[in-house]
Amino acid sequence: MTDGNFSGIFAMKNDTGYIPLGTMSGTYSVSNSYGTFEGVWSLDSGNDSGTMIGYVWDHIFLGQLNSTTGNSSYFVGLNRVNETDNSFVAVCVIFTQDNYVVRYAMGDV
Repeated sequence: MTDGNFSGIFAMKNDTGYIPLGTMSGTYSVSNSYGTFEGVWSLDSGNDSGTMIGYVWDHIFLGQLNSTTGNSSYFVGLNRVNETDNSFVAVCVIFTQDNYVVRYAMGDV
């Protein structure tokens, strides 16, 4: 059973703002301060897409990204939900086989 849906963009931050990289959407389920989420993501360039699954504890989340190319990455981050307008912002570190990257997400729940 799900409690709701989320959708948004993920981006890379630089000195002048954010550079959008792709989109994401999915469902979440929350009980007290613990929850789960699952969804799909895709790069705007069309080079890759995949699924995501993870857990949320208060403002901390962690999960796994799976790519259609067969690669998997893990991520950990912090999020904040604005309950007034149901928007969220999040920052996470994605650990890949070669390196790690920082990504920002913004959207609606």
